[in-house]
Parts: sequence; structure tokens; C-alpha cells
Amino acid sequence: MSQDALELLLTGVKDQAQRKQITTAYYTFANGDPETFAVQFAVLLRAHSMSLKLLPARLEKALAAETRRMSDLVIAHQNAIGRMASLIDQAAEKHGVGEGTEVCVKAQQAIEHQLSAHAEILAKETEKITSAVTANGRLTQRLAAHRILLTVILSYIGGVLTTLLFQELLSFVEPMLH
Repeated sequence: MSQDALELLLTGVKDQAQRKQITTAYYTFANGDPETFAVQFAVLLRAHSMSLKLLPARLEKALAAETRRMSDLVIAHQNAIGRMASLIDQAAEKHGVGEGTEVCVKAQQAIEHQLSAHAEILAKETEKITSAVTANGRLTQRLAAHRILLTVILSYIGGVLTTLLFQELLSFVEPMLH
């Protein structure tokens, strides 16, 4: 087993006592036969649990970045609409026309139409993000359940095979001892 494997195992562990415990177990196994099932199973199980532990933080970071991007777009659009309304007000004051004129009414309707279109887009994007989070959560839970089931089955098979191997070894060695 390599130092890179140990670093992978320690990636999500912040507590120094846990880090020391994992490092000690790692080197204890490394002094034995690293090709044995128990050692490989322990290392894979720990690495799997750490990767599952880090997944919510990664997902939260991605969602925060997407939310910031969407918020920036909405704010930029609101600023553009505000500048447009300000320019229309300035033009209306300059030419002595009020809000009741046909040009101002059309401009106001165009602005309202743009705002409603952007609100629909924002709602759709929010819905997409929410459904993606839900789908990824279900997928993560299914993946974790399958991996745990697989490791339990493999450890059971490993235990059965080890028991059978010891029984055969004892039946072979027992006549020699008598």
C-alpha cells in the first residue's frame, strides 16, 4: 500500500485522534500482507465512507456557485431595467410628456413583458436546480446502499471461504499432530 492511499483515506478526517488511529491501523495492516481480503476490505470501506462524507459539501458548493450565478444575472437584469426606466423618465421630462402618453405606456408594457419573461426563466432554472439536487440525492443514497450491500456480501463470502479453508487446514494438520 502506498502513501497516496493513506492520504486518500485521511482526506476527510480533521480530528487528529482519528487521523492517528487511521494511520496506525494503516501501517499495522501494511506490516502484514496487504493483499489479504481483510486489509483490502478495510481500506476500501474507509475510503468509500470518506468519499460519501465529502459528497454533500461538494454538492452544496456547486449549488452555491449556481445560485450566485443566477442571482448575479437577476441583479444585472434589474439594474438594466432600472437604467431603462430612468432613461425613459428623463426623456419624458425633457419632452414634457407624462406617463399617460402612448410611447410611455408601450415602453412600460415592454418592460413588464421582459420582467415576466425573465421571472419565468428564473423559476424554470430554480426548478431545474431543485430537481437535480433531488435526483442526485436519490442517486447517492442508492449508490451507498448498493455499495454497503456489496461489501456485506463480500465480507460474508470472505468469512465463509476463510472458515472452510481453516477447516481443511485443520483436517489436514490434525492427523499429523496425533
